Amino acid sequence: MSFEQNTKEIKDRLNIRELIEEYVDLEGNPAQPKGKCPFHEENTPSFIVYPEQGRWHCFGSCSIGGDHFDFLIKKEGITFPEAIAQLAKRARVDIFTKKTSIDENNNESLFTVNEMAAVYFRQQLVSSSGLEATKYLEDRGIDTEMALRRGIGLTPNGMDSLSGYLKNKKADPAASRDAGLIVKNKNGDWRDFFRNRISIEIRNEEDKIIGFAGRTFNDIGPKYVNTQDTEIFSKSGFYGINWAIDHIKEKSAIIVVEGYMDVITAHENGFNNVVACMGTSITTNQLNYLARIFRNDANHKIILCLDADSAGKKATINNLDSAIEKSNDGSSNLNILVATLTGGKDPDEVIRTDPNSWQMSINSAVPLFDYYIESLALSEDLNKSHIKQNIAIKAGFMIIDLIHDFDQDKHWQKLSNLLGIPEETLKNTVKIAAGNRKKTVSSNTSKEITHTIQQGDPTEERLLATILQNPDLRDFGIGVPSNYFSNVVNRVIYEYWEKGQMDGSGDINVIRETQKLMDRELPQGNVEWNAKIIEDCITAMKLKYLKKIKQNIPEEDNSETDNQHLIVNDEIRSMFLEKNNA
Repeated sequence: MSFEQNTKEIKDRLNIRELIEEYVDLEGNPAQPKGKCPFHEENTPSFIVYPEQGRWHCFGSCSIGGDHFDFLIKKEGITFPEAIAQLAKRARVDIFTKKTSIDENNNESLFTVNEMAAVYFRQQLVSSSGLEATKYLEDRGIDTEMALRRGIGLTPNGMDSLSGYLKNKKADPAASRDAGLIVKNKNGDWRDFFRNRISIEIRNEEDKIIGFAGRTFNDIGPKYVNTQDTEIFSKSGFYGINWAIDHIKEKSAIIVVEGYMDVITAHENGFNNVVACMGTSITTNQLNYLARIFRNDANHKIILCLDADSAGKKATINNLDSAIEKSNDGSSNLNILVATLTGGKDPDEVIRTDPNSWQMSINSAVPLFDYYIESLALSEDLNKSHIKQNIAIKAGFMIIDLIHDFDQDKHWQKLSNLLGIPEETLKNTVKIAAGNRKKTVSSNTSKEITHTIQQGDPTEERLLATILQNPDLRDFGIGVPSNYFSNVVNRVIYEYWEKGQMDGSGDINVIRETQKLMDRELPQGNVEWNAKIIEDCITAMKLKYLKKIKQNIPEEDNSETDNQHLIVNDEIRSMFLEKNNA
């Protein structure tokens, strides 16, 4: 049975309404049940399911839709292969146990070559070449026995040391490249990706090596480099999850730190539900992963304990929007707390020198939004009225945009107390600013970009991120009419992309926003999946555009406006028929 036949059989066996009702309360017409969209906050239900067609669509601000797989990917934050695996098991369609599975065989070859590389790295650490590295580790409280136990090794300084070893071991050359171990340099020569660094194995829940981190031990080059994204590795996962997953479920709690050494030290000292986010802040994909783990556990705790230095605090504050939204989105309700370490120390140092202090910090963790507004107030000079006003507006927007109505009062009161501004004055200030936020922006393109950056359209941004990150799918994204873009920033970025001018012709705002889209973490999928994402985004944008046209047609009783309504309605109807018959 082909891949297409297998996925069709899965969808035929599973009632899409039953799947979606595990997450959304649906009611109304059985042929088109409706509910509140699980992907954005709304008061009026705009999320419709089409059981006969096996499709769903949000007619609200999301303007997205799809099938069984799309829903699970979006709701659970998983990849296309993971969604197929879950639904295949549920539908009892046996498609992933076959030895002929190309994806499975390819992944196994990547796991295999990573294991071979890990053996080599460990050998190098205990060889004469590893003296400097082992000295560095010992100074950090990690002896050789611990290093080997925790998957630490050494990558030699040679250009082809690992590649030569893998060649002698008859490793699959394609797998070595696909795993990110061997890369092509600017001269077109293949070389080792990791050189002259301490290697750290990164494993998944099943304890398979999916990638490596390389840490400098001699202040040469960046502090850390990671395996680039591959079929089996993404930095949006958690380091240490292989050690921690069972303890996380047992304790109904997870502690998220920043560094690899933080995790190793924590586990060596008995704090065994600690993982690292492999970055300066937790990502949306990681939050989606935690939402899956704690889906049926109302008593869970997610404790963020990132570095205590000023840079770490700033990164934490600046990247909490997605976490706050996820903790209040109505479907996940993640209980996210923040633990603060004293004295500017990182978790590694605190655990090694004063484990009791570490435990006290964890026990004293405060709710995420409380930490956010307190940090804003403490990080600025509140004696300056304009700074106080800026903080009031920034935190106020967070309250009205991301916090449940029944929780808003206590946050307004807390913000009022922190800033010394009467609550009503505070609300009025934010209300006025919110009104200004919605005003029509200047027709000047550069000014439009500056003013509308914070008013992004999720469908347009998903389209742009997908085509920017997948240059091999350029043909699928070419030819989108500019008036399909409701956001001027997105329209300008797309026009430059279509012309092949990725530098935005020097416009700093375009360059900045393009880079954000390039860096955005997306669910991983194959070429077919990404092409489908592009197609669905364009379809959703077209539908939104047509609905806007329809709204602007005068409600006059004459043949011209009647014809306009008929044309637009026919176009919308044909889009749905085409989509449902696809």
